[in-house]
Amino acid sequence: PAAKASMFVGPGTPGSTTATVADNGEGTLTISWEAVTSAVNAGYFDQSGVTYRVVRMPDEKVLAENTAELSVTDTYDPLGEFTVYTYEVTAIFGGMSSETVQTAPCAVGCLTLPYENSFADESALNGFKITGNPAWTPRSGTIYVGMSFDAPLDSWLISPAVYLTAGSEYTLSVDLRSYSDDYEEKAEMFVGNAQAPEAMTQCVLERITVKSGKYQTYSRSFSVESSGLYYVGLHACSDAFNFNLFADNLKIGREVAVQSPGKVTDFVVTPGAAGAKTATVRF
Repeated sequence: PAAKASMFVGPGTPGSTTATVADNGEGTLTISWEAVTSAVNAGYFDQSGVTYRVVRMPDEKVLAENTAELSVTDTYDPLGEFTVYTYEVTAIFGGMSSETVQTAPCAVGCLTLPYENSFADESALNGFKITGNPAWTPRSGTIYVGMSFDAPLDSWLISPAVYLTAGSEYTLSVDLRSYSDDYEEKAEMFVGNAQAPEAMTQCVLERITVKSGKYQTYSRSFSVESSGLYYVGLHACSDAFNFNLFADNLKIGREVAVQSPGKVTDFVVTPGAAGAKTATVRF
């Protein structure tokens, strides 16, 4: 009987990789990925011939083309506009391209004032640092932290960087509510010079009790002693066995300079000559 056979001839399509991005501080990011070691079909494949293409999104800037390395560095301005980047990595072999993979979002730069976040979806948390268990979690256009069963809550939501100027007064506000009027939650807000709970050293909103199922706005004014990058931290600190604390509409606003003009010095009034109804004022 007749027999038939078929085979693939040509370069194999490289398998996909996995990619990560890390902020090194000082305005540099490292994008790294795993080496592709096999093809997804039966074509010829030689790992030593694999190269990679790296593209930054959403501006589509090509950071690497046909590189054999497994990492690349990107730069950003720490004082620049707040931006969220992702990075796409594609493996290439013999003219064949793998499926493109993407890193997790990475936020860089500073928030622009006035700033407002209504936590409409998960992307609203890009650039925030969340610590604690249970942790702040987005849900239905808001953000909440659940019940702690064995200890008081110690859950932080810390903003991306914002540049604050000494001599200016700012406002910080947030809407908070408990699950219902029957539950008593606690929260406080701080400002610090690093995106970490231990750096939250300047208390802006003292520890308050939240016992209402309807949102209430808590607002305070503050200033900083020196100009630089700061971070805003919302700290959930309810007692154990309470229920849910909800937050919405986080706002940072700039008010007016708190430094008033200095007093006039060397103030001299010289009457006009010969009784003229004039005077010369100097200061």
